[in-house]
Amino acid sequence: LPKCTKSVTKISSDDLKQLRTREYPPTYTLPFLDGDRQIVCREVIELPNKEILFLGGESINSFIRPKAAITGSFLKNTWIYNSRTKKIRSGPSMNWARRGPSFLLLCDRRILISGGWCPKSFNPVAYNEIFDPVASKLIPLPPLNVPRMDHALAELNDGSVIAAGGKTTENVIISSVEILKRSDKSFSILGDLLRARYDANVVPFGDKHAIIFGGFYEHNDSFDGYIESISDIEYL
Repeated sequence: LPKCTKSVTKISSDDLKQLRTREYPPTYTLPFLDGDRQIVCREVIELPNKEILFLGGESINSFIRPKAAITGSFLKNTWIYNSRTKKIRSGPSMNWARRGPSFLLLCDRRILISGGWCPKSFNPVAYNEIFDPVASKLIPLPPLNVPRMDHALAELNDGSVIAAGGKTTENVIISSVEILKRSDKSFSILGDLLRARYDANVVPFGDKHAIIFGGFYEHNDSFDGYIESISDIEYL
């Protein structure tokens, strides 16, 4: 992969405002060939060519009853919306059904889809795959060592990818950091953050390092548990 000049995580678009009909659950009215359909979908990404990728999606009924949704194919489906032509087409199916994965736009313009959680068990998952918008393919990658959601992702300038923090089984907030090097066939544990956190930001620094900052930690060990906003900056 070419060297990165920046790391980009979740993406949004003003075009979504024209499609979104409900804030919660996030509902979009999409122009399918057999007529408009309302789809609940939280995983929405603007592609480098400005098309909009919808990952998964389901009816209101299956959103309310997620254990039933896993038996269908909607959570594995993808759709691609062209805001110029106002048309939508089917994309490749995800290799695993899930909700809430983390995203990373790689330097070669492909998108890494990592982790998330399974609606059937309500537990985080370790699945990774890459969406190639040119070939219109979803390519499976080695899994994470620790299932996680709400984790930070970054592509280092040497082409390695790191996954840091997030939440794992039973909603435990974790500090572990994993790395997938270009020469490796699996993720390996790189170490631990000084502060466990989720929804953090991470950016590459130099060829083989990164800086992580921000994020949150939930204090549930007291009667009036609260969410702490983390200001610490760490060097990986």
